Amino acid sequence: MAVFSTTELNATIDERWDMEVDDARYAEGLMLPLVFNKSEIIKKHGDKVNMTYKSKLTTVNVTAGTGAFTSQNYTPTSVQITVNQWKAVPIETVDNAEAQSFWKPESSFPKDAALALNEDYDNSLIDLDTEFTSNVINNVDSPTTFDEVAMLAAILKLRDLNIPLKSLAFVLPPIAFYKGIATKPQFVDADKTGLPKSVLLTSFRFQLAGIPSYETTLINTAGSTNQSRTGLLLHKSALAIAVQRRNEVRRGDAVSAGRLARIIVMHTMWGVKTFREDHGCRIHISAS
Repeated sequence: MAVFSTTELNATIDERWDMEVDDARYAEGLMLPLVFNKSEIIKKHGDKVNMTYKSKLTTVNVTAGTGAFTSQNYTPTSVQITVNQWKAVPIETVDNAEAQSFWKPESSFPKDAALALNEDYDNSLIDLDTEFTSNVINNVDSPTTFDEVAMLAAILKLRDLNIPLKSLAFVLPPIAFYKGIATKPQFVDADKTGLPKSVLLTSFRFQLAGIPSYETTLINTAGSTNQSRTGLLLHKSALAIAVQRRNEVRRGDAVSAGRLARIIVMHTMWGVKTFREDHGCRIHISAS
């Protein structure tokens, strides 16, 4: 009697492929709308953008008998953004692979490459966090849970400097929500927030004392034993970015280089700068 097991029938057993290619996971880009964007200035040429803000006027005493007074010095402050970052996302597909594969790498390339570059935009802005030295909540080696105490302390730092509540935003790591402020019923329960459903069910990023809050995984880790995540409270004028070539796509044939392949690349050029250091607050949040 002939017995046919998987060993004997191995040559006739085919492999099957799921024709769907799942997306990679990228951090959602969020920083560009939260900062000054000076891209239009360098759209056609140039490598530096000079920005200026006014100093605060003060009053002087006037002598009653003579009307004499002393004029004050009034010097605007200039800040320069240098376009010094140039990043690209290139892929190359060999001709026989393109002809034989059911998946075409170019089909999702524009979206995926843009997401990768958006991460770089956010990283370059968030990496300026150490420049916020005027307003700091908690010691980097003694971080705390992000609760209403830390939230209000950060807001108070900026309000004491007369920085308006308008155009402020919290940029926070996930742990600030899921082990911090989102554990407080007054911030997430529908019956307390006035929202139709629980914040935790809808993934809605709620306002904190009227200030929008945003979650990002790109927040930096700090401290001598990486025990701190760096949350930020930013006024729009705290940081600035200038993007010169945003997500420009170039395509080419590799035959001239001696290869039967096609190349596609997306690239961008930009620069970032802390514009008004005292308009941002750094919050050291416990990483555990």
